[in-house]
Amino acid sequence: MAQTNQITAVTKPIQLAVEVEEVRTELSRFAESEVNETKIMEFTAAIEQLTPLYEDLKFNKERRSIISKIESISDHDKQAENKAEVEFDSKLNSLRTRWDEQNTTIRQADAFSEFVTATNDYTNILKSNNEQSWVHWRNERQQNFVVSEIELNAIRNIPQYTVSCTKYLEDTKIFQALTEGFPNNQQTINQASKLAEGLTRIRKTFKFDELPDYISAFFNELNDQGSVTLERVTDDVLKWLRENKALKSLSVLRTTRTP
Repeated sequence: MAQTNQITAVTKPIQLAVEVEEVRTELSRFAESEVNETKIMEFTAAIEQLTPLYEDLKFNKERRSIISKIESISDHDKQAENKAEVEFDSKLNSLRTRWDEQNTTIRQADAFSEFVTATNDYTNILKSNNEQSWVHWRNERQQNFVVSEIELNAIRNIPQYTVSCTKYLEDTKIFQALTEGFPNNQQTINQASKLAEGLTRIRKTFKFDELPDYISAFFNELNDQGSVTLERVTDDVLKWLRENKALKSLSVLRTTRTP
């Protein structure tokens, strides 16, 4: 019994020491795991914050690639864009270095906030240059075929222009729909460019300055009422219709209406 008690007296402290060490080890593992979890949470939050910035930047860089093939920008705008790209690359490298340090306060670091600022600045410059380039490209082509409503109304009822005016109005609507916003691909640009070329050709066939007022008045009345009396076909009107080969589009019908 005495020997047993002696053994117990010796082993008890050892047993306790072992248990304490095991607990200490477990606590240490738990502590390490807690640190890792914090890191994961921090990096996840950082990624969530950076993802929309990255997507926006990627989107505008893709647009830049599209528009740069058909429209250049000024040297001043190009210089600002290049400067913003260099700053972006610099801050990205700084952030990567900070990221590799596995720092749990990554979002509180200067490198992170500076990278966010550089990304936004670069994106905004790309976006501005894209919009300016596209508007310039669209307006440059549109001014080659644009016709005022007053001018178009002056000739749209004349037989020789009826078909071309209808085509002009239809294609103009399609062109405006295609160019209202920034094109998503090169195919849209090609389609809009082809429409602009066709509309320019149609526009060149319109002769506004050569159209006498009495002819405009004649066809406006014909269009509004569906017919005109023979007294409206004056010698000048008849001569113009004959010279412009418009007689075949008109006919004389007997009416039962009383004067």
